[in-house]
Amino acid sequence: MKLRKKAFHYLKISTYQKISLVYQDLSMAAVGFIKGQILLSLITFIMAYGGLWLNVKYTIPLTLLIVVVNILPILGTGSVLVPWAVIVWAQGNHHLGIGLVGQSLFRV
Repeated sequence: MKLRKKAFHYLKISTYQKISLVYQDLSMAAVGFIKGQILLSLITFIMAYGGLWLNVKYTIPLTLLIVVVNILPILGTGSVLVPWAVIVWAQGNHHLGIGLVGQSLFRV
């Protein structure tokens, strides 16, 4: 609050009002972005859990890992699912490998 009061003394009223308006808009945009990320993470969790719960041990920790990696920019779910699919395919579990690749292709 002190910083805001000091800034008010150095700025014109019209400039201060414009800065306040931009700050309010950015605050609302940030809240909207966080809400959107939470919604997308929930959808990703439901889809990943639904795809993994029949065939995979430790479904919840793996699903949470997929959600966390999905939140990170650029990486996405494919950075977890594709290497995993390659490994299980090489181990001879072709059905799970195809399922993992399918899940990585059809993500939100």
